[in-house]
Amino acid sequence: MKSTWISNDCNYRDNKQKDSWDCVKASFSFIYHVQCEQSDHFDYHSRYRAPETFRPSGKPDPTPPARGVTLTDSEKQTRFLKGECFRCGDKYGPGHRCKTGSLKVLESTEGTDETVPVVIEDSEAEEDDLAKISLHAIFGKSHMTTMKLNGLLGTTEVLILIDSGSTHNFISKTLVSSLTITQDFYPFSIGGVDVVLGIQWLSSLNTVQANWNDMFLIFSIDGKQYKLQGVTSGPQKSAYFQHLAVDTEVSVQVPEPIKPLISKFQAVFLKPNELPPFCFLTHDINLLPNSTPPNIRPYQYPYTKKSEIESQVDQLLQSGFIQPSNSPFSSPVLLVKKKDNSCRMCVDYRALNKITIPDKYPIPNIDELLDELYGAAIFSKLDLRSGYYQIRVNPKDVEKTAFKTHSGHYEFKVMPFGLTNAPSTFQSVMNDLFRPFLRRFILVFFDDILVYSPSMETHVYHLSQALDLLHSNRFFVKLSKCCFGQTQVSFLGHLLTADGVHVENEKIASIQSWPIPKSVKEVRGFLELTGYYRRFVRNYGTLARPLKDLTKKDAFLWNDTALAAFQALKDALMSTPIIKLPDFSKPFIVECDASSDGIGAILSQEEHPIAYFSKGFSSAHKFKSAYDRELLALVLAVQKWSHYLLGHHFFIRTDHYTLKFLLEQRLTTTEQQRLLIKLMPFDFTIIHRAGKENRGADALSRRPHSGELLSL
Repeated sequence: MKSTWISNDCNYRDNKQKDSWDCVKASFSFIYHVQCEQSDHFDYHSRYRAPETFRPSGKPDPTPPARGVTLTDSEKQTRFLKGECFRCGDKYGPGHRCKTGSLKVLESTEGTDETVPVVIEDSEAEEDDLAKISLHAIFGKSHMTTMKLNGLLGTTEVLILIDSGSTHNFISKTLVSSLTITQDFYPFSIGGVDVVLGIQWLSSLNTVQANWNDMFLIFSIDGKQYKLQGVTSGPQKSAYFQHLAVDTEVSVQVPEPIKPLISKFQAVFLKPNELPPFCFLTHDINLLPNSTPPNIRPYQYPYTKKSEIESQVDQLLQSGFIQPSNSPFSSPVLLVKKKDNSCRMCVDYRALNKITIPDKYPIPNIDELLDELYGAAIFSKLDLRSGYYQIRVNPKDVEKTAFKTHSGHYEFKVMPFGLTNAPSTFQSVMNDLFRPFLRRFILVFFDDILVYSPSMETHVYHLSQALDLLHSNRFFVKLSKCCFGQTQVSFLGHLLTADGVHVENEKIASIQSWPIPKSVKEVRGFLELTGYYRRFVRNYGTLARPLKDLTKKDAFLWNDTALAAFQALKDALMSTPIIKLPDFSKPFIVECDASSDGIGAILSQEEHPIAYFSKGFSSAHKFKSAYDRELLALVLAVQKWSHYLLGHHFFIRTDHYTLKFLLEQRLTTTEQQRLLIKLMPFDFTIIHRAGKENRGADALSRRPHSGELLSL
């Protein structure tokens, strides 16, 4: 049977072809959704104009995306708000049809897996501006006209597909975000490979001898002959592409006043070639009494992963970070994929961690760190190079770090990833190193070091002291992950400027593209991410209440209420305000209000918000008197921000007039007396403000709640 589907702008020509297409769909192992008009169109042999071309100059191709390009969620949102068509970008309305039509033909023969697609574009389309990628490249499938190789882009290992059916070179979007590309590549969501080299690359080699059966290519560059052997069966060998120019060390923009510092402390930015010295603190592994050394046999690894494990073990041996071991301890290893699609070998220390005595060293609170930044206008961020490997393990505990692979038994001389007390040790070392300057002009959160100053002149001096400390203690920094002398910088998921703290745009984008949760685990993941920014969001507690209810035991039932809360949280994070950093030399203002639903409060200075707080009432509190609810709101708000308010005189604004005389009134109930005692350590003045003037806190308290409300 031979079936043909012909469409013009996704409209079936007649019912016969539609029935025929239904038959073709049934013969495929995957489901193909056809959507009309406002949708992204996918052809089995896609022809499209790339959304962005990476060129040596680093400037994007100004050509706008053509039809057929898969838009990101943020691009769809932008077009939706502008009322534009998802396909052509023109104004969308009833009866809209894209100006440039296309004729698509898909032919399938029963009994074969191969589909022969034909795409005929209008004469208006310019062939030179179109790129074509084959179905085999999209899914990373081998074919008689393709060849797979293992290769390197700089130092990043990638899987490359040479495809004579693709017109241009394509690269995975995940690699684009982590590497600087200096050749022409089209970013694309590729399924089974990282890079596709098409006719664009093959034609640059001039004369090529290709044997697609034995999977090899022979070509010449500058008179020297090269042979690339494809991956068939057996061990995968790497092919090194000299024709690909990729720079993995991103060029860092350094302001002129700071360039002399970079030259002076150039040794700090080098890659260490020897073991770090024993510094003022080593990593200890203290075990519970009478514990038995764990001895876990190695995991079974896929054949293709064994070479990667052996390669990383060899690198660690050459650097001196590990050594052969005959320890009674043993933990297995596994490979974890990183953002750039390369793999990091990690040791599974779960059995060892169970018998390790936990360290109680405090980890900094991120909100408290940000509170130190008032008045800062210039920022530099330093990122340590493999920070854990710059700290030695106590020699008596080296044997406890032992691990086994399929080919040997080794132990770490430096602190490895995965140990239960490793974060505490690292934070302790960083705090001891920078202790003279902490909270003055340096903040440290593990391997992220932030240097902040009110002006460029003082910043040069502060940065010099930080680099001098690192150099004298032989710590090394990765230059490509640093930034210097910037007026805004991303730090711990926040965007820092002289005006205050913003939510980082990348985090907002990831929240906006978050799919609808299908399990309790996915709901918790969404709440953890949004909860990180709750200080930016009015009504966060009440907005998230329906989703929190789903995390209770056997309570997961996705309904319209949960969907509304899910979307409301997304929308709230799209319009987060700039949070002002607190100035402890100026008075704080606490605005609070209560309704029958809950409480709401705003902490501010000079009418600029610093933080928001909201909470729902339990059924027991909902029916209390207005006076008791308002007093409870006042006390909870003051306790919430006690670390700002203690030791300072501050003002409380409320729309409940009788609370103005709280300290002069005679309290009649035990609960009122108990709440008043909690306010005794604070120095405050209560100011009455009419409800119509106290709109912020009033709105926070009156948002309707769904489901069971939080008990206070």
